[in-house]
Amino acid sequence: MTREPHARSRAGRALVVALTWPCLSLVGCSQAAVLRGRIDGLTLDVANAEKNGAMRCAPRELALAKSHLRFATTELDQGQVSTAEAQLTIAEPNARAALSQSPPERCAERKIIETVVVEDKDTDGDHIPDSRDQCILEPEDVDGYLDEDGCPDPDNDADGIPDKDDKCPTQPEDIDGFQDADGCPDPDNDNDTVPDVDDLCPNTPGQPGGSKPGCPGLVVVTAKEIRITQQIHFEFNKATIRSESFPILDAVVQVLKDNQKMMLEIQGHTDNVGSASYNQKLSQSRADSVRTYLIGHGIEASRLRSTGYGLTQPIVPNSSDANRALNRRVQFIRTEGAP
Repeated sequence: MTREPHARSRAGRALVVALTWPCLSLVGCSQAAVLRGRIDGLTLDVANAEKNGAMRCAPRELALAKSHLRFATTELDQGQVSTAEAQLTIAEPNARAALSQSPPERCAERKIIETVVVEDKDTDGDHIPDSRDQCILEPEDVDGYLDEDGCPDPDNDADGIPDKDDKCPTQPEDIDGFQDADGCPDPDNDNDTVPDVDDLCPNTPGQPGGSKPGCPGLVVVTAKEIRITQQIHFEFNKATIRSESFPILDAVVQVLKDNQKMMLEIQGHTDNVGSASYNQKLSQSRADSVRTYLIGHGIEASRLRSTGYGLTQPIVPNSSDANRALNRRVQFIRTEGAP
């Protein structure tokens, strides 16, 4: 009767171990598998050191390596991963020392040295032995990025876009609401040479410098035209330029002065209100009026020609007052490269 409580205590401890072991996390299981791989590798080193004569040349190192390997195995069998790893940190240098200090030609008792070969498994079949594989249950995705650790990296640049969908798998996307789905960073969304970090209008092309860098001013110079950001206003049914449009034309003048080889066709366009012949005449008169203004402000006449296109080239359907206002416009098309 006196032995029964002890028996129950031992049984209870066994039950706790039995119940605890299956509940280890997947991370713990993975770490344990890596440690077992290391134990297998060190066991091979110890066996070879012993065959080479470590009992004669490095007895202390051999004994420490063997004993701490046993301790590590016992701790790992009981689910004590961290304790097992601590034992391995002692066993490993001693195993290496026992092997290095026992050259067979000096320490072995026999001339023929038998090498013990311990199979190093590759559980996940990714050609990385378990002893070096940090993820023995998950095969490495060989793509040139951290392929030696044996762990897959489904999102190399950690930008939240899987590599299979990421056009730039090693460059993280800059999530800013502009083309974020492609996985590629866009440091200058509007391609206006002003980096987005400095651009107050990152999705609208503008000019560098000024009080609002990256935002469009009165004009934007492109390869095809001097694009004005506001309409040129004329008196109703006339070619007389209204004074509020003078600053826009002055900005065009400055661009032409800064770019002496630039030449322009000044185009006049109208909406569809009125006859085609009337609109043709009005658009030509307005284009001529703008040309006269530019010449009067120092631009050579030979660099400018004016053409009225009337209602023939709408940019939007003339289906509303707002659309018709857009079609009533003056454009400055570059011609210096034209034949």
